[in-house]
Amino acid sequence: MARHRFHPPRFPLPVLALALAVPFATLIAAAATLRVIGSDGLDAVGDRVQRFGRLQQADLGADRRAASLGLSAALTVRPERVALAPADGGWRLVGRWPRGATRIDLTPALEPDHGGR
Repeated sequence: MARHRFHPPRFPLPVLALALAVPFATLIAAAATLRVIGSDGLDAVGDRVQRFGRLQQADLGADRRAASLGLSAALTVRPERVALAPADGGWRLVGRWPRGATRIDLTPALEPDHGGR
């Protein structure tokens, strides 16, 4: 009867490798997630808020007024161009968005018509 020699695997403890790799991969993913979020968090709208412990209180007066008037609009962003218009297309504001700008002014595309044609 022939005896078979036992050959240990090249990496003796694959379970140990898995037990070390999973937490390491989790730490890498967590660091990548925090880098994507950045120091400002995910709140893209810079509303002024008052903080009381874990609570934030913001003035929602303008939001309530827009809701009571039934306002809604669509924002179209193209390279360096921005247009804001309501869903029914009744008016439009346009502006240029220079690279790196954090605020832009939107104005009508045409000068106002003061009675003359």
